[in-house]
This record gives sequence, C-alpha cells and structure tokens, in this order.
Amino acid sequence: MINIFIDTNVYIKLLTNPEERNLFEELMTLVKEKVVNLLVPEIVTLELAKQNKTAKHNFENELNKLESSIKEYSKSLWSEVRDIEKKINSVIVEERKTKEIMWNKNYIALSEYLISKEVQYIEFTPEIMCKGEKRKISGDLVRPCENSSQDSYNIESLISYLNLLDNKEEMELIICSNDIKDFSKDKKGSNGFYELHPILQKDFPNTKCINTLERLMKYINYGYEYINQNDIDRTAIDELNAIADKIDENDYDVKYIECEKQYIENLKNVFNDKIKFTKNELQNYRALVISNINELLKKCRNTETWDNKSELKLYRWIKDRDEKFIDVSKLSDLILIRENIKDYLNIHLNKKQ
Repeated sequence: MINIFIDTNVYIKLLTNPEERNLFEELMTLVKEKVVNLLVPEIVTLELAKQNKTAKHNFENELNKLESSIKEYSKSLWSEVRDIEKKINSVIVEERKTKEIMWNKNYIALSEYLISKEVQYIEFTPEIMCKGEKRKISGDLVRPCENSSQDSYNIESLISYLNLLDNKEEMELIICSNDIKDFSKDKKGSNGFYELHPILQKDFPNTKCINTLERLMKYINYGYEYINQNDIDRTAIDELNAIADKIDENDYDVKYIECEKQYIENLKNVFNDKIKFTKNELQNYRALVISNINELLKKCRNTETWDNKSELKLYRWIKDRDEKFIDVSKLSDLILIRENIKDYLNIHLNKKQ
C-alpha cells in the first residue's frame, strides 16, 4: 500500500485551479478503491480553515495590486492603446469573482472529504503537539521558519500513524508539497522525485518527495495522456495520408485500419516501457481491473438484447474512448469504466426480464 501525504499548499492551489482539482478527483477514485492511502493530519485541516478566513481579502488585496500596477504602467503608454487598461481591469474583476466562487465551492467539498472515512485522518493530540514543539526547539527540521510549528506537527502526526503499522519498513510514503525545500535538500529531482532530507530519514525509512500533484498522479495513475505524441511512431499513418488523394476511398479505409492498428501497437509499447516506473502492486491492480472490464464486456455482448446500437453507445460508457485504448488508460479511469460497464450490463439484463 502506498501512503500519501499532501501538504496544505497543494490543497490551496487545487481550490482555484480546475486542472489540479481534476487530478485530485482522480486521486480520490484511487483512495476510494483502497489502492492508495491518503494521510490527513488534523493540522492540515486547521491550516486550510485559517486560509479560508482570509481568502476573500487575499484575492482582493493581490488583484488590487495588479490593477494598480497596470494603471501606473499604462500612464506611459501611447494614448491610442491606453484604453486596453479598462479591458484588462474588467478581466481582473471577472477573474476575482470566478476565483472566489471556485474557492467557496471547492473548500466546502474538500474540507468535508478530508475528514471523511475514506481518508486516514490523524487527530492532532497533545502528545503530537508536545513532540512537535520538542522537534522545533531541537532544530530537527529541514528549514526552520515562521511555519515551523505546522511543519513539525505534520511530521509528528505522520510518525504517530506509521508507528502503528506492523510493516512500517515496507510501506512506501510519498510526500507531495509545492515547497519541496521543507522536506528535501535536493535542488533537482530524479525522475520527478526528490530524496528525503537526511534529518528526516531515520523516522521515514521508505519515503520520497514530489513537488506537484501532477507528478504524483503521473507516478501512481499513469495513462496514455501523459505520453508525448512525438515518442509514438506514426510513420505508417503519415505516409498513407500523404497519398490519400491518389488512392481509392475504400482502399484507403482498409489501409488506414491496418496503419491505426500499428499505431496502437506502438503506443502500447511506449506505454509499457513508461509504466515500469509505477509500483508493481499498482501495475498488478491495473491488470486485474482490465481483466474485469474484458469479462464484463464479454457478458454484455452475450446478452440477447445486445445489438449494433449497443455497440455504438459503448463509447460513452467507457468514458469517451475507443475500446482499443482501455489497456493504456489511467487506473482511475479504468475503475470508473468498470463500474459503468457493470451498470450497462445490468440495463441489458433488466431489458431481458
């Protein structure tokens, strides 16, 4: 089991960033499936609550600074383009409203999730507080600063949880923080990861750090979306398209199917090479879910009510992708696809009745 700790700064970012929010929803799917374990020290929820109290003021303050800077700079502009200032300011006003709405909506949902039964919530006890203060006083922190108390409390919270595990040495912990300097001395990562600072290694034997939610998800939830298209050989398709206007349309369709088959094979080869970096237990679980999906699809196609229309609708039930892409999809998508196909199968079974 992979244990994951996400620092408060990552949560704050996803509250107003749709891309980050989507990544976190993928993580929530993996957590619900119990293939990874999300550790949530109570101190994180307290920090978020504190940030929530000042969020509106912070938006206004920072965007007002931006407006003032634009206004000051526009004074030196040619008069014919100075009117752009008003357009920019209107965008800033809209952006402020959008971010405030997003923050309020996402904060409520996130704060409820972080204390739910799906995560491993770690209560902030007097013992953790005392150990945290002792760590701060003794200087057993990577980077003592004004946030030292929160950092030391989070560290002691994680230690208290890991010490309860029988197989602590085998359990992998990933620390995800936008401010990697709080946990690592590395200025540059290796394969997206940073080595845990020596001062923390004695308490966290099998731990690595990562500095973005995207990199975390790339490691535990790899899919074809992460593959650079330039890494996939599509020579056959490009060569066919170059002569498309010189060959018969039916002949082109037949050849294209063959070329696409080769492209998918090339894609799978690249995918299989890249996913080797993902932990074996996650790779094995992927294989299990894919096997489940294939079995369910077989059952669907064996129902008396399955027809050509059912086949056409399948695209929607497998999250808007061709069936050929299932093998290279993200684990979070595979889990959702499996549930969708279960529902689709039940629809056809109920039709029969």
